[in-house]
Amino acid sequence: MILVDLNNLELNVKALSEDGRGLIAVVKNNAYGCGAVRVSKKLEAIGVNYLFVVDYDEATELLENNIKTNIIVHNSISKEYLYLIDKYSNLIPTINDLEDVFLLQKSKAKKIKVHVQVDTKMNRLGFKGEGSFHKAIELLNNDNKFFIEGIYTHFVDSKALGQVERFQEFIGDYSFPMVHCASSRTYPHIKFGNYKRIGLDLYDINQVMTLQAKVINIRKLTKGEYLGYNSAYQATDDVLIAIIPLGYGNGYLRSFKDFKVYASGKFYPIVGRICMNHIFVKVDEDISLDTIFELTSPNLPATELAEYINLSCNHEVYTLFKVRKVEYI
Repeated sequence: MILVDLNNLELNVKALSEDGRGLIAVVKNNAYGCGAVRVSKKLEAIGVNYLFVVDYDEATELLENNIKTNIIVHNSISKEYLYLIDKYSNLIPTINDLEDVFLLQKSKAKKIKVHVQVDTKMNRLGFKGEGSFHKAIELLNNDNKFFIEGIYTHFVDSKALGQVERFQEFIGDYSFPMVHCASSRTYPHIKFGNYKRIGLDLYDINQVMTLQAKVINIRKLTKGEYLGYNSAYQATDDVLIAIIPLGYGNGYLRSFKDFKVYASGKFYPIVGRICMNHIFVKVDEDISLDTIFELTSPNLPATELAEYINLSCNHEVYTLFKVRKVEYI
């Protein structure tokens, strides 16, 4: 089960709002595994005015669940989703190229807020050439249905060398109500822009997610007995083994072999090979069938999991897990 602490989410929003810049809350990829709808409703309730998703499928889920907060969509729009622009005034498309302008001009909406993305080094999405950028701004400004609310770019790393300067070249003498480029990696030292677009720190300053599971069996192994696939573990003494009903099929990778889990105020080692749906944990007499183990939590932060399997960032940990049951506190 995934347990999501909405109180920690609120604490993180407060911490992220202290520098006076506006917050655009990134809720893509199911809010980093925490549940996009419930997380977005909480963010809306505590006054966050902008959400950020990757595509129109993600936006649709929020809109159909009555989210009224402004939703910025990163990817370009396609013809099949134009009806959403007509229907929902809080849906904000990103203009990544001239084709986006031409397509949105066909919308029946009377007013469309847009954000324009420029490519300052990522070579992924957004205007790379200033000629096409200026042409798009001209077309948008000359069409009364459009309101250019914001401009943004993505940094390639925490240093963002030369990217702020390149971003400023695009902005030039234009006046945009919202300017955002700083992310979780960069907002502490890059102050440019009046908004910041935050994903990881929204869930990670005070860890929001706990992945937990109750023991389903406890086995007694005598010295010399083997355990699991390929007999990967052999007991060197008489031991107790707790069986946890999660495994690589749920996103808890085999790479976590020999890592640890947390329960009853202590850490316990994983032994043997991680199965598709089960993990073996060497335990003591304090563990019973009522024990709930934490596989990541504030007691066992995602940072430690990421470091253990050499992931570059916690994002990858949060989005690993595939668990049907999610509860909120």
